[in-house]
Amino acid sequence: MAVVRSPLIGVMLRAAERASVLLRRDFGELEKLQSSRKGLGDFVSSAGLRCEGSLVRELFRARPHYSVFSEESGERSAKGEDRGDLRGESKGEGSRRFVIDPLDGTLNFMHGIGHVSLSIAVEDEAAGIVAGVVYDPLRFEGFWAERGVGSFLHADGKDTRLRTSSRNSLGDSLYATALSFDKGVGASSASDRFLSSFRLAVEGCCGVRLGGCAALDLAYVAAGRLEGFWGEGLRLWDCAAGLLLVELAGGGIGLLSEKGRHVGRSIWQRCGEGILAVANEPQAASFREKVWRL
Repeated sequence: MAVVRSPLIGVMLRAAERASVLLRRDFGELEKLQSSRKGLGDFVSSAGLRCEGSLVRELFRARPHYSVFSEESGERSAKGEDRGDLRGESKGEGSRRFVIDPLDGTLNFMHGIGHVSLSIAVEDEAAGIVAGVVYDPLRFEGFWAERGVGSFLHADGKDTRLRTSSRNSLGDSLYATALSFDKGVGASSASDRFLSSFRLAVEGCCGVRLGGCAALDLAYVAAGRLEGFWGEGLRLWDCAAGLLLVELAGGGIGLLSEKGRHVGRSIWQRCGEGILAVANEPQAASFREKVWRL
C-alpha cells in the first residue's frame, strides 16, 4: 500500500532535497581546493551556511508561522529577525519551530568522507518533537518520521517503512558512537568515560564505528543497519530527527544516565547528558550491563 505523506513531511523533504544540491556541488569542489587548513575550514563553513540559507528560505516559504532554530544562526522568524542564540528555548511566534542542522559531519565533509547529512525536525511547544527528516545528500536517501505515521526511507522514488534490527545479542551487533565536548572543565573525565565505554563496547560487540555524523548513525539504527548508537555532548539539532526515527521504527531511546525508555520531552531537553538508541529492549539491557557500567 502506498504511503501517504503529510504536507509537512513533503515540505521538509523538498527543502532537504533542494539544499542537498548545494552540498553535493561543494563536496565535489573539495578536491580542487589548494589551500591552507584555515581556507578549507572557511570553505566548509560557507557550505554549511549556504545550505542553511536554502533550508530556511524553503521552510519559511511553506510555513511562515513557524520559527527556525539552527546551529549556525540561533532562532529566527520568517520576518528575518535574528533572535539570537536561544540554545533550546522555544520562543517562536507560533507553537512550532523547525530545528535544523544544515551539515552534520563537518569534519567528514572537510576530508572528503561521504558520511554526512542534513537534518530537520519539528518541535511542537506542547508535544515535543513530532516530525523529522535526515537526508543523505550523497546517497540520495531521505529518512523521515512523523508521529502517528511511522518511520520511512524515501529513495528511488518510493517510501519504504523502516524497522529496527531484530538482533538481540550484543556479540552479533554493530554499534556506532559519538563524543562531542568542549575542552575545559570536565573534559578530561568525559574523555576517560568515553574511552572506557568504547573499550567495553569493542570487547562486547562484533564491531563499533565512530561515524562522525550522529544524525545519519541514528537513521541507520532506525533502518536496521546498526543495532545501536550512544553518544555524549550532543545538541538538540544533532539528534532531534534521528531519535524520532529510531523511536517510530520500533527501537528504544533513552538517556545514558537513567535506565528505561525516556520517550517524553526530557530526552530531547537533556540530550547533552548522553543518549542511547537501540534496536530493541534486549539490546538496551545488554548494553547497560556490559558497556555502560559507569
